[in-house]
Amino acid sequence: MLAAVWFPPFSLLGADAGAPVTERDVALWVMREGGRVLLDGAVEYTSDPFELPAGEVHLAGVDMHGTLADPKELESLRHLTGLRELYIPARVWSPASDIKALPTLESLDLGGPHPGAGGRGARKARQCRMTLPHAIATLKQLRTLNLSYSQIGADGLRNSGLARSCGEAGARRLVPVDDQALVELAKWKSLRFLDVQATKVTAQGIAVLEKAKPGIAVLSGPFAPPEARQ
Repeated sequence: MLAAVWFPPFSLLGADAGAPVTERDVALWVMREGGRVLLDGAVEYTSDPFELPAGEVHLAGVDMHGTLADPKELESLRHLTGLRELYIPARVWSPASDIKALPTLESLDLGGPHPGAGGRGARKARQCRMTLPHAIATLKQLRTLNLSYSQIGADGLRNSGLARSCGEAGARRLVPVDDQALVELAKWKSLRFLDVQATKVTAQGIAVLEKAKPGIAVLSGPFAPPEARQ
């Protein structure tokens, strides 16, 4: 006998108005939107509602990449009091997402859609709101940040809060990233790993960064010709 999977008919906040929103509600919403969740204590993410345990559900991670969730709906994530990992496209972030309400985050992936063949985004990536870097800076436990394929440039990286905590940063194909952005990234005191592949940085800029931060591991290249960096 086949069992049908039923998702509660809530928008994002889940249940009836005034009813408390549980982490199970949020998990089912994430799955309905096409995302995945990482249960506390689990090793791998799941998109299967049948893998949710009976009783209380506690989420350690949420992956919303590849979904079409409305930015306003992401407000429900504030109910995840122990969330450590969040994968969310920067293009859908808005003040309503309120990632500042997730002080336990250790890893934040704001990568945008891959613009090339096989990627999810053939269209030009939308510029990120400048309030986003300031919101990220409030996450005091953040250690890993991925900005690949998003649209945050040197101005967005020029933030002392970001410089304070991140040990790993990914900026693969982050088009606005150039040698000036590397100057800002050099100020990130905890930065130990950086991915700037297929950006506008130059070999000279990488050399300056490595001199300023001995021991940093950098993934870079291929380097674009001068005319392509304009």
